Amino acid sequence: MVVNGAVEFVGSNQSLAEKHIAEARQKTGTWPQLIRLEGGEKITYYLEKIPASGVLHLAWVQKNLRTEVKAGENRGRHLYHYSVVRALQTLSPPQAKGLLSVPSWAKEGTFELVAFLQNTQTGQILAAQKLSLDASK
Repeated sequence: MVVNGAVEFVGSNQSLAEKHIAEARQKTGTWPQLIRLEGGEKITYYLEKIPASGVLHLAWVQKNLRTEVKAGENRGRHLYHYSVVRALQTLSPPQAKGLLSVPSWAKEGTFELVAFLQNTQTGQILAAQKLSLDASK
């Protein structure tokens, strides 16, 4: 497991995972703010500070999918997928404020937009935020 691109360890070590995740949550960062505009067609993002080597990644994630296996040794089984990245955008360099269009395929079903700011020199994740795009809400 890698936490924020800064520390790595065997992911099955629950105590280390909890420790490093808790430490990462204590650090302040340049949190991307995601705001869905009225009507749901557009999303505005804001960044407080942008490091010189920072890029903003935007992952459009579809939630709770199910696949019926039609052939092979798992034929007839159903596979469940909690989070599937349908598209990944990279804004480099990101602006302090931007406007995003919600893709047409993300307007039905349960989706999230996950934004994370990454230092391209170190790989470290500097900040992250997610926004629910659930069409039923």
